[in-house]
Amino acid sequence: MVAVGTNLTNHFTLRTVGAFDDYLHLSTPYSPYGIGVSVLVVPVYALSKAVGHEMLLLSLINPLLTAAAGVFVFAIARELRWGRFMSVLAAATFGLLTMALQSTTELFSEPAVGLCVVILVWAILRWRHEWRPAALVIGMTSAVVIQFRADSILTVWIGLLALPLFVSWGEIRRLRNLAALLIPVLSSLAFLAWYNYLRFKNVLVFSYNGQGFHTPIGRGLEGLLVSPGKSIFVFNPIALLGLVGILVFLLRDRPVGALFLLLIVPRILFFSKWDSWDGGVAWGPRFLDPVLALFVIAAVQVLVDTRELPRWDLLARLAFGVLALVSLGVSYLSVRVPFEQWFQTLSSPALRAHYDSGHLVPDPNQPLAVSNAIDFTLEGGEVMGNIELLEKGAAKMAPWTFQGDRSAEGWTLLLIGLLGTAAGAGVALRSDRWETKQAALKSDSGAAPPP
Repeated sequence: MVAVGTNLTNHFTLRTVGAFDDYLHLSTPYSPYGIGVSVLVVPVYALSKAVGHEMLLLSLINPLLTAAAGVFVFAIARELRWGRFMSVLAAATFGLLTMALQSTTELFSEPAVGLCVVILVWAILRWRHEWRPAALVIGMTSAVVIQFRADSILTVWIGLLALPLFVSWGEIRRLRNLAALLIPVLSSLAFLAWYNYLRFKNVLVFSYNGQGFHTPIGRGLEGLLVSPGKSIFVFNPIALLGLVGILVFLLRDRPVGALFLLLIVPRILFFSKWDSWDGGVAWGPRFLDPVLALFVIAAVQVLVDTRELPRWDLLARLAFGVLALVSLGVSYLSVRVPFEQWFQTLSSPALRAHYDSGHLVPDPNQPLAVSNAIDFTLEGGEVMGNIELLEKGAAKMAPWTFQGDRSAEGWTLLLIGLLGTAAGAGVALRSDRWETKQAALKSDSGAAPPP
């Protein structure tokens, strides 16, 4: 994807030839991946040609996308009529206590898809509140998301089926709104068909390396949902409370609950059948990254809805606090150790003999045995593996911006992020208290409270 971006900048071509060493022989002369990330690379790479620091600047693409997704998590929370502090809590929880944090250290496509998902949800909620540009934002976002991952046609667009729950059919069928929805989507489909034909001589090729849907669905569901090695809830414990929150949405705000289910359940079913259902050599179930924000919003919704119920409020806060602490530990492991190091350790007899305590010893000459150990066992899973590497003093440092003479850059960026989050939470808390105080004063004076 980077090779396409650099060639677009230097030679105005979509080919990858000459830009990198295609040692897997999967990406020459064209990249099999969506063009979305490559387009994002262009301005960043062009800037690096002027100021230098190419790798550092490229490494900031996904952190910025994830930060933008956090902004829209905040915006969704405000559309749900939450206070500002709870909205900041949801945004910070998403960015710091889920796999979204680790995904900022690589240039996978999922953070961009996740940003599109939260923009889509926000625009749908805004349309419910009669925001006129909503249809255009929905259409543009739906058009963009398939350029990052073509499977979004099935895993993201399906969320549009919930539109009639938010706005009337008459509103949807208005010519202005239909044009705003369909023109961007059809244009994007046409471009994707052309790009597929350019690369594969077939407009309907949407995968790479001959992969398909050959995993038994039960096996995939086990891995994605309950496996101690790869379950979404192992890598994102806070998502467990999100399950309760989705049920709360279905009881209190059914359209939102239905929208969340449409964006989550088909994605899980889709990738449970995919050959590389686990996302390959990646931290956790990578393909489920785009819906993490929805689980977090649902989890915080539990806190919001139990505030007036003292016993339930205490239980909800306790559950959130415990799961947040566990999630923080998992997040630390995700960025302290490179995501591929444990896989490399299991795959190498020498490394395994030196670093592993011997709880589980798959044959390193059988890739399937190594994958099964990582995906379906606690001892072989990445979380316990990273703990073991740290205990043995073998863990490298990730990401690369925290290594060697670049440590100052990495720590400075981290400090800016943490200070910004703390400042946002402080401002939000003061604002909520001020609004509560003003509402109380107006209530005492007999005036109508603010909406």
